[in-house]
Amino acid sequence: MTQANALETFDFVELLSMLCKGGKTGALHVERDRREFSVYLKEGRVRQMEGGELSGPAAMAEILRDPRGRFHFENDERAPAPDLDLAHETFALEALKLLPPPPLKFPGIGRLEAPERFAELNLSLHEHEIVQAVGAGQPLSELARHPDAAALLGRLCRLRLITERKTRVARLVVQVTQQVSGVVVVDETIYKRWRDTEAAPVKQVQLRHEQSGKVHQLPVRPAPNIGSFILLPPELMIRTGLKAGESVLVRPG
Repeated sequence: MTQANALETFDFVELLSMLCKGGKTGALHVERDRREFSVYLKEGRVRQMEGGELSGPAAMAEILRDPRGRFHFENDERAPAPDLDLAHETFALEALKLLPPPPLKFPGIGRLEAPERFAELNLSLHEHEIVQAVGAGQPLSELARHPDAAALLGRLCRLRLITERKTRVARLVVQVTQQVSGVVVVDETIYKRWRDTEAAPVKQVQLRHEQSGKVHQLPVRPAPNIGSFILLPPELMIRTGLKAGESVLVRPG
């Protein structure tokens, strides 16, 4: 038997996810107040869970409601009466539905982590539409205006099926140009990355001067072969006080 660990120092959802992603076969036992909860896995799939009078997702919901006790994992221990064959996300989602929905982890644009993992989830047509809207770049705060959508999104974030889409920040060198007016120019490769991240055209960028920390928000357009430079016309050089050769941090505005 492996050494028992305190459940309070672990996230049970993450613990189950780690075991299942590792393709484990065996039993995860949690002992609490002379009561034992056991979840049985076979090749990374949930086959059975029980705890006293509770079974299935209800037993996991009780662990999540009161995450106390000590746990250990027994390799190759088989389920005595397997009645399930579920991916861990599907099983955990059913357990989370029995609890108050967790709050949104972030309000902005989300990323669907491994969209194929959604295929086995027991989602309604409307819930699938919400997931598709996340993938299309609609901010979670807009989708969460309806309580049912907020509950679903909170649970999917809890399972790390939806994560925050991080905006890439580029460190670029200021250079003056006479070819444009009223707009800054960045390399089209950088622009495409921003557009893919934002899931929408990028119309403005924020420039942060590395030394002073001052931030400027300016219109932007892409062009090929700009590299690690950002091109500013003379009027914007004057307006911002930036100088050719200075370094700025640039992100979508």
